[in-house]
Amino acid sequence: MSWSCTAETRAKLQSLELAQLAVRQKAFDTAYDKTSTSMSQALHEMASRIHLLATGKPFEYTKPPLTVANVEQWAAQAAAW
Repeated sequence: MSWSCTAETRAKLQSLELAQLAVRQKAFDTAYDKTSTSMSQALHEMASRIHLLATGKPFEYTKPPLTVANVEQWAAQAAAW
């Protein structure tokens, strides 16, 4: 059994496929940017705390640390693409 279509139908299907790919790529890029920004902020916060600790200065606990659940969620999102 085979399926055939006209050139017009094929062109419409191709344009729909490209549009769907563009939407998925945009969602992936947004998720990547959010994850990258969050990881960068976490690393800067860690560096700041390590510097305070290394220089013997006290530091204030201001926000919860990065959790394994966050990383697993980001990994799952990346794997979905």
